[in-house]
Amino acid sequence: MTQCLRLPGRRGTLALVVLALWLSTDAADAALPEPERVLIAAAKRNRDSGWGQGLRLEVALFIETETEGEAESDPDDAAGEEPPPPPEPLALGTLWSHPDGRVGLELRAGAGFVERHLLRGRDLRASRDGAPLVSPRPFLPPFPLFQPRSSGALEGALRGSGVDPSRLVLGYEGDSDCYVVGGREGAPALWIDQVTLDPVRFDRGDGVVWRLGPGRDGAEPPEVPPLPSFIEVVAPGLPPARLEVRGGGPAESFPGLDRAWLAERPSAAPAAAGDDSPLDSDGPSGGVR
Repeated sequence: MTQCLRLPGRRGTLALVVLALWLSTDAADAALPEPERVLIAAAKRNRDSGWGQGLRLEVALFIETETEGEAESDPDDAAGEEPPPPPEPLALGTLWSHPDGRVGLELRAGAGFVERHLLRGRDLRASRDGAPLVSPRPFLPPFPLFQPRSSGALEGALRGSGVDPSRLVLGYEGDSDCYVVGGREGAPALWIDQVTLDPVRFDRGDGVVWRLGPGRDGAEPPEVPPLPSFIEVVAPGLPPARLEVRGGGPAESFPGLDRAWLAERPSAAPAAAGDDSPLDSDGPSGGVR
């Protein structure tokens, strides 16, 4: 006769719950590598993929409007109507990531002005037609975290961005199972796809989040590193922004990417857009919105 383990009443139920939690935690810990091994593998990915060099990305900027995301009209009412044309980008631009850690973005807005954004470490500065912007939007992701060619350099870049490289947990971002370096409790963290080792997300720790879309499915020739299809920017109190990547590759040359570059008035730039610019929400203090 088969004998069964019988756990009486609430104590039995609690024991089963505790046992299940213990087994799941033990299994998760067993599948979690040492943080150092993840950093080593990520750095190797950067070397092998070509990401460990200066990069140039051609981008188009889209910003979600208040009307987007609202309920769609009745399909019966729209029968026979042509679908609306895709939205036009608010700006076209170029993003450069320099091997020394500088990241620059030039946006040529359809409203007739040029914005330049410069990121080095945690220092973000920007200008519009050469005039400083007081509170620029964080369009620029920390590309230096995505490019180090050695685990030591990657660890240093993480610490410089406030990430604790000794903390590693698991997480999900979109369709990716991720290693989350730095933890998930609101602290700065780098999310790395477990399979491809591509960076897919960075949390700055203050509510600002950048998400990198999947690769562009062979859109680049073999000599060009695989580029993300988009960079999404989420910041508290602002509508989501999206830099759609339309091309790029290794950067053969760079602009100044310094304060002089920010203060330089582009030769073809007209006067800055006024209050009626569709890109502005609170004037030039806030940058392209």
